[in-house]
Amino acid sequence: MRSTATHRRPSVCGQPTGKKLTYRIIADCFVQADQITDEWLVRDQGAIVRQLGWEPVDFARDLIAREGGPELCTKPALA
Repeated sequence: MRSTATHRRPSVCGQPTGKKLTYRIIADCFVQADQITDEWLVRDQGAIVRQLGWEPVDFARDLIAREGGPELCTKPALA
C-alpha cells in the first residue's frame, strides 16, 4: 500500500518542513470473527527520512546519539 503524509509537526525527523511525503506501508492483520483484532505495520522509514533530506544511515546515527548512545538507545525488535 502507498501512504501519503505532510510533515506538519515536530517529529523524530526534526522540525516541521511542510513537505508532502509518499511511502510504502505493509499491514499484517489478524482477523477474528470478522473483526481485525491485531495489526502489525511496517513503514518504509528510509523513504520518509530521504524525503526530509536525510540519508538513512545518518538519520540512524543521529537518532542513536539523541537517545544517549548505543548502550541506551532503543534496540530494534528482532525475531
